[in-house]
This record gives sequence, structure tokens and C-alpha cells, in this order.
Amino acid sequence: MYTHTMIIGGTGMLRSASLELATRSRRLTSVARTRRSLSTLDRDWPAGAGAHDILSLDWTMPGLFLEGIKHHVARTGGPDLVVAWMHEDALTLRIAARLAEDSPIPHFFHIIGSAKVNPLKIADSLRMSAEATNLHHYHQIVLGGHGSGRRVRWLTDWEISRGVLQAVERQKSMYVVGTLERWTGAPIDACDYQVRRGYR
Repeated sequence: MYTHTMIIGGTGMLRSASLELATRSRRLTSVARTRRSLSTLDRDWPAGAGAHDILSLDWTMPGLFLEGIKHHVARTGGPDLVVAWMHEDALTLRIAARLAEDSPIPHFFHIIGSAKVNPLKIADSLRMSAEATNLHHYHQIVLGGHGSGRRVRWLTDWEISRGVLQAVERQKSMYVVGTLERWTGAPIDACDYQVRRGYR
């Protein structure tokens, strides 16, 4: 059971994961751009789940975004689990660093996907930045596809949510959801990649 879970970008494709993590948390903070999407998630909050805080912040205004999270954490206490999926990966690292200033975060999960570029390349670059700024307990969840050969397709919302939950449970440095054959030409799973890159 988590004391305080924060999910950034969890009202859309991660909706199922948000609702499941609500049952595993005493408090869950949902951060999204629109109050409408947050209210819809709140309406479907599971019976018996922990308290739900909603935080409407616009990531296109990074300064205000970070300040909003800072003020919320000052009121509620720091999270012991963060799951973040945003359009701006660099801002995600800034969030991790900002949260770590006040109290250690046992687990920060950064979801990485890409429609055009091999997400492993993005993940490697972000990991180097995280290591350079001494971000501890930083995990990456890399989104791939499903299938093989010419039948590789994008992951469904349910597959993404299930994969994120598995990543949180296994707490690897990197966890690949699906296959990366679309970019690499051959299937790569999380274990294979971690062995080759020296991740644990």
C-alpha cells in the first residue's frame, strides 16, 4: 500500500492504471491539463479507494506547472510513488528533480513512447541526464508495439495500463511494454535490453 501516489497524465490512456493504483494507495493525486478529464476520473473513483486529489496544471507553462506541484506537495506531503507520462520528457526530469528536493521519492516511473523515433534512444539520453543530476530511484517504462513482422501494431489503452502496472510491481530500472520490433527490426523485451545495456 502506497501512502501517496502521484500520476501525471493518467486520465486518458492510463485511466485503468490510475483507477487500479487508487486501490493500492491511501492518497492519489491526479495531475492533468483539464479539470474536465480529472472530474471524469474522479466520478469513476473505485469504492473503498484512497483519497483523490485533482490538480489541473498546464505543462506548456513549465514554471507554473512546477510551482503548482510544489504547493500541492507542501500541503499533502511528498509522494512515495510517481508515474509520469507527458509530451515533454525534459520537463518530466525537472519534476523528478523538484520533488526530490523536499523528500526522497522511493520510485519515479517515467513513461517514454514515440511514434517516429526509436524510444530506446530517447530513454538512453534521458537516463544519462537523470544520472548526471543524481536522480535516484528513477525508472523508465518504454512503450513499444504488439505483434511481429508486418503485424506490429500500437498498444491499446488496456495493454499500456497493464504494462505500467507490471513495471511498477517489478521495479526494474527499465521495463519495455510490448515489442520494439517496429524500430529495431527484431523483437526486444525488457530483460534482453537490460542485460545488453547493463541495467538492473
